[in-house]
Amino acid sequence: MLRKKSAQDALLLSPENPSLYVQSSYDSHVSIEDDSSVELRLTASCGGVLGRVKVFEDASFSFSPHEDPTFKPDLLYQCCCSGQGIDLQVPGQDVVGATVEGEQGFKLWFCRLPSKHQSKPVRKLECSQVFQTGSADEAKRCQVTLQQSASWGRQSQPRRVTVIINPKSGQGRSKAMFQSPDIQNVFKAAGLSLSVWETNRRGHATEIVKQLDLAACDVLVTVGGDGTVHEALQGLLGRPDWQEAAKLPFGMLPTGSGNALAANTGMWDVVTAAYAICKGRTRSIDIVSMLQPPSTRFYSFLSLNFGLISNLDIGTENLRWMGNLRVTLGAIQQILQGKTHQAHIAVLPLAQADTMLQDAADDAGGDVEDSGLRGHHPEGPPLPLLDAFLSQTSSSAWPTQLPDGWESVHGAALQLCAACNLPWLDTSFQLAPDAEMDSGCLDLIYTGLAGKLEGLQMMTKVETGSHMSMNLVHCKKVCALVLQPISTGTWLVLDGETIPYERVYAEVHKSLCRVIVA
Repeated sequence: MLRKKSAQDALLLSPENPSLYVQSSYDSHVSIEDDSSVELRLTASCGGVLGRVKVFEDASFSFSPHEDPTFKPDLLYQCCCSGQGIDLQVPGQDVVGATVEGEQGFKLWFCRLPSKHQSKPVRKLECSQVFQTGSADEAKRCQVTLQQSASWGRQSQPRRVTVIINPKSGQGRSKAMFQSPDIQNVFKAAGLSLSVWETNRRGHATEIVKQLDLAACDVLVTVGGDGTVHEALQGLLGRPDWQEAAKLPFGMLPTGSGNALAANTGMWDVVTAAYAICKGRTRSIDIVSMLQPPSTRFYSFLSLNFGLISNLDIGTENLRWMGNLRVTLGAIQQILQGKTHQAHIAVLPLAQADTMLQDAADDAGGDVEDSGLRGHHPEGPPLPLLDAFLSQTSSSAWPTQLPDGWESVHGAALQLCAACNLPWLDTSFQLAPDAEMDSGCLDLIYTGLAGKLEGLQMMTKVETGSHMSMNLVHCKKVCALVLQPISTGTWLVLDGETIPYERVYAEVHKSLCRVIVA
């Protein structure tokens, strides 16, 4: 005898085991009423119930039972649903697409938010039972209509996605996670056109992206951690056609040990990230040029770290197998050691940037791209703020007097120093809660030496961002900075990767790139 189930459960199946029903708390009372936006109507049966399928322009989907009063549901329908009326309605924001099943059937696939009150919201993949249509053409038409509306941006062709997998990232599970049933089902249902690469050495992602045919790619996705994103970014902006390459949206499937970009874009797990990639919603993101003259230039999306953060990151490389717990243990170790690190730091506050940019444009006759640094960096975004700084200072000795508008960070015996472009440095470390990805500035967060108790209190508050209210913590919003390390015993770490331990110049490029967001 069949177990009594709700009408909603009768239409939903578990993607992991299509022979099992799943208990669903999906809100079946969401009303999709405006028939003027219906893009496709057809008659189909599901679970022995004959009804009407509607697909709307925004990818919303509804299935309602036959309205003919003489129509009588069969025994299967009565057993599963106890005679209740089935009315499945799925808002378009949750739909990712559909798959053709058998000769004349299709399944609806969608990713819902089980709770609207999650602090770190993750979506759950679900699918319907098979809807049987009147012909193979009808099933295919329904599939393509859903895919176009939900995941193709209403284009006639699917999005072309270049995927770069770092199999060494995190705990070495990146490839397996990408190939998992949930992720493959999402991409299959969305009908995306995937071109998959796998890295086999350090810097390989940079090489792949530098050779990428931009005309054959709509989205760039890395499967790994922040280091893989960093490599891909060097490839994008290291191309001769960097201005065109910067328009290519990028995102990640978070399989690394930190996954900061995912945290800052709302992709708290791989299913949520896959859903976001299908939906294709983007937001502009600032990128930071990091220079180490005479000829080294990096591009950063996340942060430049010096002191405590660098030590708990690089100093715990042997503990990457522990995931985020290694960050917590590393932080406790650093606080108990109570070390400070010496550096010269000069910053250009946000309030001074507009004036400086105008002055730089006037000095260049209106062309800010014709800067002295162009000789060392002929490719890539212009550097008017740093060019102005270097035109008035020496690239060897630290200046005794800073150019107008620049400020020193006084008392630079620092325990913690991080120039943050984004709030989260990993999924549990919200060091710069007031940072915004397209603000045009960095949040320079720094502290002097903390007492052991005070330092531990700060670390317990970092996940919520409440540490910013402590007197210990200082913040400056800056558009450019220069950092000259003095003492040893720490590293310069850029987006989770070490760079040479020497003077570094940084300048923000506002809204230079676009990133996929959930």
